[in-house]
Amino acid sequence: MSLIDNEKNGVTEGESAVYKKETRLTGVRSECGADFVLPDYMGDVKRLLRSSATVTPCNKYISGGELSFLSTVSFKIMYLDSENVLTEAAFSADLEDNERIPESVTDASIETRVVNVTVRLGGPRKISAKASLVTDVSLSEECEMNSGVGFDGAVLKTCGVKVHSADYLKCAEREYAEEIDRLEDILADEVDVVKYDASASVLSVHKTDGGVNVSGSILAWCILRVGEDTMRLEKCIPVEENFEVEGAVEDSSYIASCYVTGVNLNINNTPEDKDGNTYLSVVMNMTAECEIEHHKNCEISLVCDAFREGAKNACSYDTFGYTELIGTVCERRKISVVTDRGEENMHDILERDCAVKNLKYEASGGEMTVSCDLSVSLVCRGADTGECFTVKIDAPMRESIKLAGLGENSRIRLSLTPCEISPAFDSEKIYVDLSVLITALTEESKSMTVLGTLTSEPVEEKSSRRITVYYPEAGDTLWSVSKKYAVSPERIASRNMLPADAGYDFDLSGKMKIIIA
Repeated sequence: MSLIDNEKNGVTEGESAVYKKETRLTGVRSECGADFVLPDYMGDVKRLLRSSATVTPCNKYISGGELSFLSTVSFKIMYLDSENVLTEAAFSADLEDNERIPESVTDASIETRVVNVTVRLGGPRKISAKASLVTDVSLSEECEMNSGVGFDGAVLKTCGVKVHSADYLKCAEREYAEEIDRLEDILADEVDVVKYDASASVLSVHKTDGGVNVSGSILAWCILRVGEDTMRLEKCIPVEENFEVEGAVEDSSYIASCYVTGVNLNINNTPEDKDGNTYLSVVMNMTAECEIEHHKNCEISLVCDAFREGAKNACSYDTFGYTELIGTVCERRKISVVTDRGEENMHDILERDCAVKNLKYEASGGEMTVSCDLSVSLVCRGADTGECFTVKIDAPMRESIKLAGLGENSRIRLSLTPCEISPAFDSEKIYVDLSVLITALTEESKSMTVLGTLTSEPVEEKSSRRITVYYPEAGDTLWSVSKKYAVSPERIASRNMLPADAGYDFDLSGKMKIIIA
């Protein structure tokens, strides 16, 4: 850095620098439970097949150093009733949490995941469910760094650092009304709905001119019962959203998420066409929301040292701690699992789900190895009796991902989400192909010494300025000598004909002598 660069990057007297940084509250644990009494039109519980819980964010409030967030935990219990009919009980409970946060926080992103679900039967008609939850909170904090206040009239030495900052953007809700399938020769009053649901996943995130494009898909599906027959219908619906992003830089990184709310299923007979034909239309209505995190390094300038010319100076120093963003990575990986079918005489697979357990990572040499246990749960129907049963398949996963810039102080924020589950079977085996989305954000903890206070005592002026000859020692720099004698670096550089690109850290230890005047 040249003297001119130092001058340009210096902070104007009294100037105050404001910057954003991202901080994390990780592993906030909570529990949410609910009881459900079966209504009269539902049969008694004979056998539980599977249970699940999902979390849908609702609202968040930030005020007075407190973060409040409200979510809905939806429980879905699939079971066989007393007449061996496949049935689902669906109920929900509100989850509310409050966390103390710095008053400088302006925005937050909340991610709550279910780590365990337990179900207990309080008799044949009462279901009690409890979910164990873990919440990670990302905070966008606006901080003020007094880069010039209190150092008026001083010569400043400033240093630039890169601080990890984040903005959390949310798109408007988008409503979908999609026909899942058409069924012929069936009337609506002949159909019983066993279950319906929809889930969304992100496929890709890429930069555009002035923004970011997020593409993904919604898997909408339902299980219907027509007489003695049970069927699964599904449809994959493409999703695409564009975000306008302000303050983007060349190294900006983005993490996107998508979820579905407000799912409803409508089954109606269409009017007769000109040929007198009619069919059953299965339509699903839903709302999809996309969120995006914009991560970047905010470059700020800090005062590392200072002195006032012609004065006796005393300084105290503080430690400035911060994190620098290294980068993000988002990759989809495909996992295939094969297991013996056993003695079960299977007719079809009605429902599938996958849970992630024991998620861990190891990082070294610019590479991260992700490992976890994937637990696949299938609800199947027998070919002979038509009775439903559950098949569980454990699939250990171990994948390596390139992560440039990893260091000893690197921290990794990791998430893994199952996106697609495609089961199949033959006379001997069950085959499951699934995709998982691995997202990782890497940052590194750093610190530097900054100037805390500067006090100066005037030195009695003399009628004639004394010229001092200084013989540099090992480690002497233009700044250290300037501060020692309270003479500006520019004056010393000019008097000693130092190179034009000599910065404040220019090494003087190779010089025979320095003239200070």
